[in-house]
Amino acid sequence: MFQRFLSYFIFFMTLWLILGFFFGPDKQEETQNSNLPITISTKDEWVHGQLVNFTIKNNTDQEIVLGETQNPPENITFQNTDPASQDFVNIDINREKLEEPLVLPAGEKVTLSYTDWNNELFDKTGDYKICVNHDNENYCEKFTLENPGILRSLWRVVFFKPIFNILIFFVKIFPGHSLALAILVLTLIIKLLLISPSKKSLVQQQKMQALQDEVNAVRQKYSGDQQKTAEATMAIWKKHKVNPFSSFMPMFIQLPVMIALFYVVKQGLMPHNEIYLWSPLQDFSLDLVSKDLLGILDLGSQNVLWLAIAVALFQFISMKLIMVMKKNGKNNKKDTKKEESSEQKQVQKAGQIMMYMMPLLIGFFSYSMPAAVGFYWAISTVFTIGQQYYLSKHA
Repeated sequence: MFQRFLSYFIFFMTLWLILGFFFGPDKQEETQNSNLPITISTKDEWVHGQLVNFTIKNNTDQEIVLGETQNPPENITFQNTDPASQDFVNIDINREKLEEPLVLPAGEKVTLSYTDWNNELFDKTGDYKICVNHDNENYCEKFTLENPGILRSLWRVVFFKPIFNILIFFVKIFPGHSLALAILVLTLIIKLLLISPSKKSLVQQQKMQALQDEVNAVRQKYSGDQQKTAEATMAIWKKHKVNPFSSFMPMFIQLPVMIALFYVVKQGLMPHNEIYLWSPLQDFSLDLVSKDLLGILDLGSQNVLWLAIAVALFQFISMKLIMVMKKNGKNNKKDTKKEESSEQKQVQKAGQIMMYMMPLLIGFFSYSMPAAVGFYWAISTVFTIGQQYYLSKHA
């Protein structure tokens, strides 16, 4: 059981690190020249396909009106370099009317992005400027738009686009364009695909459990010599055709799905991501996606405490079920009188701690993510409970 808990821990730490690497907050360097009435901050480099955002700060003691009639405001302009002259020229876009003027109070700042115009504004790589006109003066900030690197390109093509399009396909065909129903069906498909590797994983775990006494004897025999212990342990596993790493596979198969789903829900449903839709789905507007779940939950919201508690509870039940099954498996063995070694007792103690700590970690993870990710993990865990019970009877 400890090995399974360890796989959970590695899975979530890997997920957390990858999310931080790819989708961490877009850090902007503050413009140091606060003597200007207006300063603009944005990243030095953006990647094609990203939603470009920028911060405008009002350094005066009076409010500044950024737009009265149009969106994006008419006094905020975007420029890129002319291939012929290499000079910056304005990008013409079809601006829409604002219902209310955009007013920036004295000393305040606002972060803006325009998802409806992002692909129109930043459709090619190169150098860009964002400018704000105030009192007939232009205040600008430069940045570069680059092509995505190899890792990001692979991520988009292999993981994000397939998950994104499959999810949108279900959203499109379901009544009300329900995101919740699409996630439910996608989860069921993923679980059905994982039945075979999960069954193999469980068989390997049972084999390792049956060999535990033999492994412990080897560890005791070569106590203090890690190299010989490892070699002898590997020899036992090889002899009985046991792969100790197979139990990690179902977790890591889910890893890209979790990341893709996180990104799809966080920003993937914004209009600027319509460029990633496959041709049969390009007539579907992402504005039609319904994130409502029976009127009780907005799947795009974050910090939903009751959902995080539910996820943690389901995870605890799943782990408790694993412990009960393992205990029943031990009780069915013929030789139950053998005393457990101190090492086995330590492993069991660590497993007990992890059984309580891991649900808390997963609950915190769900709390900090969009609710759709927590919803996915909750129903995924419910399916896992049923799957685990089924596989334990048929492995």
